[in-house]
Amino acid sequence: MTYQWLRSSRNAIALTTFMLSSAVAAQVPPGQAALDDLQRSAEVFSATLTESLGLNERQGIFSPRNGHVNGRYLARQGMVFEIVMPDPGRSGMTGINLQQLDESLSALSQQLGTMVERGLVHRPDPEAIREAMALSLRSGEVAEFYREKLQDVSALSESVNVERALARASATLQRLQADGVLNSEEMSEAREHLDELQQEALSNLQSLRELQQEIRREGLEAVELPDSAQVESWESALSGMTASLAGVESRAREQLSELQAQQQRLRAQNQQARQQALASFESRLFETVCDYAAAMRALPDQEYVTLILAGAGRVGDAAEENEALPRDRVHVLTRDAIVQCRQGEMNGQELADSASTYNY
Repeated sequence: MTYQWLRSSRNAIALTTFMLSSAVAAQVPPGQAALDDLQRSAEVFSATLTESLGLNERQGIFSPRNGHVNGRYLARQGMVFEIVMPDPGRSGMTGINLQQLDESLSALSQQLGTMVERGLVHRPDPEAIREAMALSLRSGEVAEFYREKLQDVSALSESVNVERALARASATLQRLQADGVLNSEEMSEAREHLDELQQEALSNLQSLRELQQEIRREGLEAVELPDSAQVESWESALSGMTASLAGVESRAREQLSELQAQQQRLRAQNQQARQQALASFESRLFETVCDYAAAMRALPDQEYVTLILAGAGRVGDAAEENEALPRDRVHVLTRDAIVQCRQGEMNGQELADSASTYNY
């Protein structure tokens, strides 16, 4: 009885020891030589993807390549391929078109400079500041009257947003021109309308400044209140300029709304084009992975092939509006799926359907 118990115990211990040893052996990463071989396999497959997907191509002699693939092997994880897709400015993929951004910034800078030169945006006037300070030091009923009148004129000048509406409309128009949305006739018509509004705004703002200067000069020299005819003249001029500037601002906002509507339609078209471009790129990617799956035959059991599409996680309506949303699109493929591709039991679309996909 004791002998049988001891024999059973030894068998149990031996079985337990074997199971533990097998588990430990399974967790031990490959040796350095095997790691080097797997890394080389990842690099070779990176070159295959780069060539097959046309990422080595250039748009011009001095243009950068369309993209690249960086592959590496991670022990107990598998092969990871980070793929930088074609430049968004040329292929429609998501991202920032640096050329358009530079053109927009330059156009806006030029527009603001023009507005300063033409009087829509004013540089500080030291003489006017000194006169205003001198008037503020005077006391009495006369000085108080002129200060109130100047405040009325200043309040109108500060409350008018016509400069802002015109600047936004001009910047939007420049962007639409850069994107090729408007043809030459439409661009000329929109620019002519915008110039007319700018000229009208300039004329009214110039009249407003002249009225302000007139009241300020009168206030510095006056020893008594102006007569009723003078007051009525000022109030009538101020009322007319108020109505005129409000009209210019309203028309500028209307044009801005029309241009923004065109810009929104363009954005929707671009988003659709980007999504289609991404779908096409991913289709070619999975077909290529499946066609050349033999290059990853050395991948150990229970490990994975991970495809990271840099920046593709931002393709979509909300993603492009929110910087906090994920940037990269990740596809994780099992070794079994890779083997099925290698054996002809699965095609590229089926491989894509088997992937675990998420944005990160």
